[in-house]
Amino acid sequence: MVAAEGEPAGVVDVAGPVQPLGIAGEHERAREHRVAGLPLGRVEQPFEPVGARERVGIEQRDPLAVVGHPHGEVVAAGEAEVLSRPNELDEAEALLDALERAVGGALVDQDHPVRPHGLERKGLERTGQIVAGVQIDDDDCDCRLAARHGGTTHDTQAISGPILVTGAGGFVGRHLLELFGERAVTAEVDVRDPDALVRALRDAQPSGVVHLAAVSSVGTSWTAPGETWQVNAVGTVNLLAAVAAETAGARVLVASTGEVYGSAEQLPTPESAPVAPLSPYAASKAGAEIACFQATRGQGLEVVVARAFQHEGPGRDERFALGSWSRQLAQLEREGGGVLRVGDLTARRDITDVRDVCRAYTLLLDRAVPAGVYNVASGTARTMQEVLDLLLGLARCPVTVEQEPGRLRPAELPVVWGNASKLQEATGWEPEIPLEQTLEDMLEAARAVVRDERIQAR
Repeated sequence: MVAAEGEPAGVVDVAGPVQPLGIAGEHERAREHRVAGLPLGRVEQPFEPVGARERVGIEQRDPLAVVGHPHGEVVAAGEAEVLSRPNELDEAEALLDALERAVGGALVDQDHPVRPHGLERKGLERTGQIVAGVQIDDDDCDCRLAARHGGTTHDTQAISGPILVTGAGGFVGRHLLELFGERAVTAEVDVRDPDALVRALRDAQPSGVVHLAAVSSVGTSWTAPGETWQVNAVGTVNLLAAVAAETAGARVLVASTGEVYGSAEQLPTPESAPVAPLSPYAASKAGAEIACFQATRGQGLEVVVARAFQHEGPGRDERFALGSWSRQLAQLEREGGGVLRVGDLTARRDITDVRDVCRAYTLLLDRAVPAGVYNVASGTARTMQEVLDLLLGLARCPVTVEQEPGRLRPAELPVVWGNASKLQEATGWEPEIPLEQTLEDMLEAARAVVRDERIQAR
């Protein structure tokens, strides 16, 4: 088969079965690969993942086209690389590989965007239109159009230059640097020093800025409220001023917190809920948000405020409940058991894995996503007792739990529970790592730390 001049290599109706040319039909046993989910009828023609041409005699490198959607023209996104020789092909793996190498997928529906599930986790960059909602099953390569995200088209305008990260040495920063790779530029400066920030921005000339540097412990904020305000609020003012002076075109993401809502009446809490912070930490973050809004309106900066609800994962330190519990359990396992000391276990918290939060941050840096405020949350609230029980279920020794008065806060929010539907609609983001996996990874990381300390002590 040879594609005619100027014509696409294949045309399909996205509701019907799709049989890729060159994988089955020409050389291999027939197998249908389904793209299902819209009531649009049957396949009019088979399609071919672009790049299989060399095997089936197609000479041009034309894009794929998809037609048949009732809401308008549907266009192609990306090209796959050349596939393996026919006798090396496994039908399911061949189509999966072709879609992955297309970086954005072979099929794009402008009204119901779809994204091959798993591309981001494999470290592939997205270009062109986001394809969100297609689930690719590695076993049978069954592709289903989910159209979960409200039918909004999202053309990506991904940042291509360096990304400056403040607070890169912290818990979230270390995970975020892994995602950014060589594009990350760490700003190892005190954000209370405006001149140091100006120099860092001038040297880096970033296309994007992620502001993580903060006093992030609620407990610490009660004992050091002045420092908390200086770092969190004034530090953000200093950063935004430096961006305005040196790289006004950079997109800025400022990490805030779901605790700014205080004791919210609406649960789960959307971005439209009033801000009513309880702790000095939350109040200082609310102050930082005001600085962001002013910089957007008064200086024209492109600022995203990410109100991240509680997030946990490997590397969380002992100032925080789950970090403390993980470390205590790892030590108790070395000692054959003992007492685990805790604070308030009645509070309900919305907990997301830090790696999912970092993935949300990368998506929010996309210039095609409107600037503004976004909750980053799992959408599920659990009592800390439930979380502790899950963690204790992973322990390899007998443990007794005791509440320690020193671990109680002066004031505690009974429920912190977020609604992240705005983020999901804008980017297609959803949390992928279950809490059980987060806790297991945290405990394994804590065990490794305890092992290393024991070795060093010998």
